[in-house]
Amino acid sequence: MQISYDSDLDLALRLMVELALEQPRVLRVPSPPAASVTRLADSGIELELGVWIGDPEKGAGDLRSALNRGVWKAFRDHGIRIPSPQREVRLLGGSAGPKTDALPPGGPQGESNR
Repeated sequence: MQISYDSDLDLALRLMVELALEQPRVLRVPSPPAASVTRLADSGIELELGVWIGDPEKGAGDLRSALNRGVWKAFRDHGIRIPSPQREVRLLGGSAGPKTDALPPGGPQGESNR
């Protein structure tokens, strides 16, 4: 999961751990849930939540979904933004061509063509 660079990193990590502790399937032993920073990426700070479960035979999909929904809601409620990837595109060399929307409707003088 990523958060934007202008979000409160410590709060985000704390919220992730608190949400994991609320889940009955998440164990406290051998190790309690832990949230960490995994990478400083282009669009944001990548975070990861690690948990132990005692019943892997039940699968992890439902738990993962519950955790993701909870994190999304907690982040939204606390003003922690999940960034959308953004790219800047620059055209180098050559011309962009004529602007077709530069003329007023009806031609250069604004008169209608009859």
